[in-house]
Order: sequence, then structure tokens, then C-alpha cells
Amino acid sequence: MKYKYIFWIYLGLLSTFFAEVVSGSFPYPLFDYWGYYSVIPLYTLHILVLGTVVFRGKPNIFSLFAAGAIFGLYEAYITKVLWDPNWGPYIIVGGVAPIQTLALVFFWHPFMAFIIPLLFAEIITSSREIMGGMPQWFINRFSDESSARLMLLIFAILCGAYKAMNSTPSLGFASALINGFIIFFLGIWLREHVHEESMRDLMPNTREFKILSGALILYYIYFTATLRVDSLPGIMPQIIIWILYGLFGYILWKTYNLDFTHTVPRVSISPAYFVILIVLFSIGSAILMPFGLLTMLFTWTLGIGSGILITIAALIIIFKGK
Repeated sequence: MKYKYIFWIYLGLLSTFFAEVVSGSFPYPLFDYWGYYSVIPLYTLHILVLGTVVFRGKPNIFSLFAAGAIFGLYEAYITKVLWDPNWGPYIIVGGVAPIQTLALVFFWHPFMAFIIPLLFAEIITSSREIMGGMPQWFINRFSDESSARLMLLIFAILCGAYKAMNSTPSLGFASALINGFIIFFLGIWLREHVHEESMRDLMPNTREFKILSGALILYYIYFTATLRVDSLPGIMPQIIIWILYGLFGYILWKTYNLDFTHTVPRVSISPAYFVILIVLFSIGSAILMPFGLLTMLFTWTLGIGSGILITIAALIIIFKGK
């Protein structure tokens, strides 16, 4: 367990990588002071605190998604993007940007910043609780080595095309390759020390959870008061965000202990294949720009649609259970 804190760093870097590097929003988090000052702590604290909440119960797609959506709501008070977007169409309804809210709260952060990093981090541990909480059809796609390889290959290509849309070829290639291999080698080294540990045991205990939660609250207070302060809106747009916090908090509360666990086959993917995936992701980041917009439209439609369906399904399960 002495490597637990390094595992936390690894988990935070995975979250940062999939959320910021793949999107092209912040290509070099490990080589920029803002990465250490803001970005990496932001993702690390969120995934540790919310991940611990999920592990207090029985991880399932509903609790994982709800926690990830709460994660994504940092784009209100910290970055203010949900009220005053600095990218994409500037459309405001009721003081809130609907396109950015759908993209970030119902898709990007739940999946790319939370669920996918947890799934990848779980690979180097002895447990499969996160994968076991996924829908059966998803688990089936990873039930044998060949289908798992295919799914990971498709994912790497999509990530490359998405990153290419927001990067120059040279920047996209270098960012993907450097960040990808740093996290890969950290994971390979860490696996030697934690492969017999369950992910549940590697997550923060009660005392650590309280400390990390306090740090996250202080983070919110500081950056709410110092970052893009002029973009803070009046009370009505904030109420909409509070309603979203209430909705996803309610879903998390009601579903975190529901048992949707499925049997997960033990499938081993060689480290060499992950090297190939990183190289393909890097090459894709350099050459797939013509497919970037199509990739974005496809992933946004699939991701936002999935997020809305998961939210509706969770509410139906909750109210049927009553």
C-alpha cells in the first residue's frame, strides 16, 4: 500500500490526459507551470474524491456517470465556460450555454475525465469493479483478446482524429507521443507494485477522503474568486447549475449502492499493444485533421445521447424502485 499515493498521481494524470491532451485543450500538462498549478490538481482531486464516493458503494454505470457529471460541473464555477463559453458557438439560453453544458456535463467529463481513466487505471490492479459495473453489451466487447484489441484500436484512432482537429500536425504528434509514453511507463512501473492490490483499497480512506475533499473545496473557492471573475452571472443562471448539481447528486445518492455487477472475463493485453496504440494515436493526431470535424460530430452525438439516456434510465430505475 506504500505505492497508493503514486497510484493517485497516475489516476490524476490519466484523467488529465484523456480530458485535456486528447481534446487538444492543454497539450503539455507536464511541461507547463499551469499544469501543476491548476490543471493536474483539478483532475486529480476530482477523480479521487468522486471516485471514492463511488467506491463507497458498488460501482455501476449510473453512479459512475452521475459522479462524472458532477465532475463536469466544475466548468461553471471554476472556468465559467457553462455561463460564458470561450470556445464553440456562443449561444446562451437562460444565462447558460446549452451546447457546452451538453458536451461537457453529459459527455466529455463523465466519460473522458472520469469513467475511461478509472477503467484504464483498473487494468494495473487486481480488481475489475469498474468494468464489472458497465453494461453487459460493453463488457462483451472486451470479453476476449481480439475484440478488446479492436475496441482499443478504434478508440485510439477516434482520439487521434479528435485531437488532430485542435492541433497542428507537429504539436498534435509530439503532445500525444510524449504524454502518452510518460503515463504508459509510469503505469508499467506501478503495475509491478500494485497488481495484487484492489483498486478499492488503493482509493483514499476516510481520513484521506476528508483531506482531499477539503482541498477540493478550497480549490473551488480560490479559482471561483480569481479565474474569469467577470464571467460570473447573476442568480438565475447559477440556479440552473444548482439544479444540475441536485439532479446528479440525487442520482448518485440513489444508485451508488445498487448492484449491477457483471462477471468480467480476465483478458490480458500486452504492453507492446499499448505502445502500438500510443503510436497510432500520435500519428492520427498529426494526419487525421480532415476527419476531425466528422469525428467530433459523431462522438458528441454518441456521447451526449448516451449521457441523456443514462440519466433518464437512472431516474426510471430510482422511481420504479420507490
